[in-house]
Amino acid sequence: MNAPLIPAVHASAVQTDGGALIFLGPSGAGKSTICELLSGYAPQIAADVVYLVPGPDGRWGVADGGRRAYEGPLSAEEATALRAIPLRAIFRLFQAPTSRLRPLGGLETCRYLTDALFEVAWQRDYDLASKKGLFAHLAAVCRTAPGYELYFDLSPVVEQLLAVALHTKGGKPWKRSEKRSSMPNRRSSTWER
Repeated sequence: MNAPLIPAVHASAVQTDGGALIFLGPSGAGKSTICELLSGYAPQIAADVVYLVPGPDGRWGVADGGRRAYEGPLSAEEATALRAIPLRAIFRLFQAPTSRLRPLGGLETCRYLTDALFEVAWQRDYDLASKKGLFAHLAAVCRTAPGYELYFDLSPVVEQLLAVALHTKGGKPWKRSEKRSSMPNRRSSTWER
């Protein structure tokens, strides 16, 4: 059995009631910082690399890449075993003196995802046909999840901006978690491949 192409992107991710939020940006952009800021609302799924996993309903999901993501492509067995949380939104991070949020179109979101894809270096070595397949996957991801540029400082305004953005997309507003955890609740809001 051939292993499916599962994109690995340099990103952190958290889990909300409505699904996973992924945060893109080069090293030092604040991916870990934003997860820590949101830790009272959304447990962390991944700290550095996520897999984007196609779901049975046409939506895409997010699974922690961990150290494995830096070793090369997944085997068919590994790809089948991934458990993913449905993707809710994509955020490209920028540190700034004041927080603000800018909605992105699909093309801009896809550009940021492509940058994050090639920050996982071994994916640069794929042949042309495989790269085209990965680009098609990223385009499909961007058709199913909204993208944003998030300019952020360390103030509570960040939480408010995310709450507003996610609520306006038909999701539920934030609810502060009583349990502060760095691991997602993998039993809820997940699906298996």
